[in-house]
Amino acid sequence: MYGYEIIDQISRQVAIDIAEGTLYPLLNRLKADGLVDSKWVEQPSGIPRKYYTLTTTGEETLDEMKKIWDDLDKSIKKISK
Repeated sequence: MYGYEIIDQISRQVAIDIAEGTLYPLLNRLKADGLVDSKWVEQPSGIPRKYYTLTTTGEETLDEMKKIWDDLDKSIKKISK
């Protein structure tokens, strides 16, 4: 996805507004850490767009983070009963 598309998807799924000034530095950091890759794609009309994809390392990291989140969620549910 390209940057604006990522912002749009986040806005549709959660009640959080993400500003471009927040997203692009984060994407650059993820790229520097080897978690995402990017490429410029020419458009039939308008300016080229930079598309971002998860790398293999990024997918592995996401899976690990999901497990950590699930464990945290279970722990919070246990203590809130």
